[in-house]
Amino acid sequence: MVDEMHADINNPEIANDEYFANRTILTTTNVVVQPINEAVAQRLEGVSQEYLSTDSVKEDEEVNFFEQGMLHTVNTNGIPPHKLTLKKGAPIMMMRNLHPDLGLCNGTRLRIIELKPHVIQEKI
Repeated sequence: MVDEMHADINNPEIANDEYFANRTILTTTNVVVQPINEAVAQRLEGVSQEYLSTDSVKEDEEVNFFEQGMLHTVNTNGIPPHKLTLKKGAPIMMMRNLHPDLGLCNGTRLRIIELKPHVIQEKI
């Protein structure tokens, strides 16, 4: 399926914003989404950037609610995975209503322009 949907993903004359806007792979669960996202990312040229969620609390806290390994496996709607690997040019989806007046709302499809250590720059 990824071969058919994203065959020309690295051709700059074809893989423009409209190219990604007209291609969507729908699935029923997040378990199915992860392998598809990885397959599309592997097709993109360039270096990948890895982002990790926070999985610890302040050192002075003596409470241990959950093991880190268990937290890393949580895969639920509305929460990104613990390890998120992205590449420049990849399509992503907004998961929060940041600024609805500017079109930055939940479900908005974006394309990654630049990846920095703590910031993902994208365009609608």
